[in-house]
Amino acid sequence: MIFTIEIALILLAVLIAVVLILIFIISNNKRPYIISQFYSLGTLNELKVSGRNAEKAIKESIQRLSEIDDKMSVFKEYSEISAITLYF
Repeated sequence: MIFTIEIALILLAVLIAVVLILIFIISNNKRPYIISQFYSLGTLNELKVSGRNAEKAIKESIQRLSEIDDKMSVFKEYSEISAITLYF
């Protein structure tokens, strides 16, 4: 069997296609993630996090958003915004 340049190019194209398909399949694995819903900033929030420290990241994010909500809410009497609006 004689290999011509055309056959070699076709085989190379097929090989590249197979490698790209395998890379796509391997890298497209579904990582498990954690979803957390909570009410803050006047709306329902949802965090979707994956990774080793997902639970810690969600906990810290909720804590930080709660701190911001406590300072910036116009509906909480003790917030900094409410204190400012009392003067006007």
